[in-house]
Amino acid sequence: ATPPRILRVETLQAGVELRILVEGDGCTFPKESVEAHLVGRLPTGCVFESTKGKFQPAMRMELGKSAIIPGMEIGLRSLSLGALAELHIPSRLAYAHIGVPHIVPPNSDLLFEIELVAVDGVRAESREAVDSDDLRRGEGGTGSPTAADGVDAQTLAYPWWLARVERPPPTSYYLAFCRHLGRGVPAHTLER
Repeated sequence: ATPPRILRVETLQAGVELRILVEGDGCTFPKESVEAHLVGRLPTGCVFESTKGKFQPAMRMELGKSAIIPGMEIGLRSLSLGALAELHIPSRLAYAHIGVPHIVPPNSDLLFEIELVAVDGVRAESREAVDSDDLRRGEGGTGSPTAADGVDAQTLAYPWWLARVERPPPTSYYLAFCRHLGRGVPAHTLER
């Protein structure tokens, strides 16, 4: 999948990076709370949170009350109503050396795709699912890909962000473990 066109990139305080995919209204910025659909993932691409993936309504987040991770608050305060953006949060402004057991490893940077649907009680105009082709062109778009777009029920469409996954190289521990498992095993059984 081709990632959508990034309209602009901002580096905010403390190294939080914001990539704007769809501009918001430009005047309604959050002061107290937001409601947003989000997809949270690790740099490896592993999704650990998704409101739409769990068929949940937009997540309500209170600002200024230490109710959300600091990097998320920095990013949300920079978005206006209706914006769709990618937020890169360094580990020190996320879960730091603690992580979240069985979900987020310690010292992990986090990546969020955020769609702001309400700011301080003001709701954005309802927007249907954004067509990935329109996003690639940098347009808002509505609706879903159809057969006319070359997409049918048999097509497996990967999320656009999967194209951006940076796979880390295997650790020395993993390589040593694999070598250990391979000892004494006939070579032809290790071939694929």
